[in-house]
Amino acid sequence: MWQQYWWVILFGIIIVPLICITAFSLWLRRRSDVDLEKGVKCWDVFVKLISALTIVVSGAMLFGKYIDQQRVLEGDRVQQQRRELDLKNAEFLRQKLQFDTERHQRKRTLFDEVKGLAAKLANTETPDKAVMSRFEEMYYASLIGVEKLNGPVEQAMVRFRLKLKGLPGAPETSLDQLSLQLSTACEIEAKESEDSLIEQHRKISDLVTAGNPR
Repeated sequence: MWQQYWWVILFGIIIVPLICITAFSLWLRRRSDVDLEKGVKCWDVFVKLISALTIVVSGAMLFGKYIDQQRVLEGDRVQQQRRELDLKNAEFLRQKLQFDTERHQRKRTLFDEVKGLAAKLANTETPDKAVMSRFEEMYYASLIGVEKLNGPVEQAMVRFRLKLKGLPGAPETSLDQLSLQLSTACEIEAKESEDSLIEQHRKISDLVTAGNPR
């Protein structure tokens, strides 16, 4: 603010005393009862008063300028802290993104495998023991922590296994359709995972942009 209006304030400091001096001089000339000695004394008092006022105004200006500069410095400090915090958050998200990317790749690999296993089991009258064993392994172990808890893949796996084993509660839907449902569920969860990675990329980009303004 002071940088923008300093010339106006400086102009006022110079002009106002000159106007006061001119006005006082005209007033003093009109006073016929004031002789030379009284006039000198009046001028002395007036000049001292104007000087004192000028000093007070100048001091107030300097103080105001100091306050304004401190406000600007404080604003810059807050912005710097915000930029540093944004960069720290971006770094944290980068590490999380790396972890989630590896987890997504593992999820995609396992989902592709279980889709293939389900398709083989659904289209074979006498399931291969190795295929069945691997499906059971994925059901009880490999997919735990990868598939979403109570999510589409878990539910589809349960339905497919009930039908495959002929267990109570098995759906009436054919194994072919259950295999297709499992594949669809895998794609749904994989798409959600991909969308999450994209969103993390966007957040990191926003934080880095905010932390490094041009």
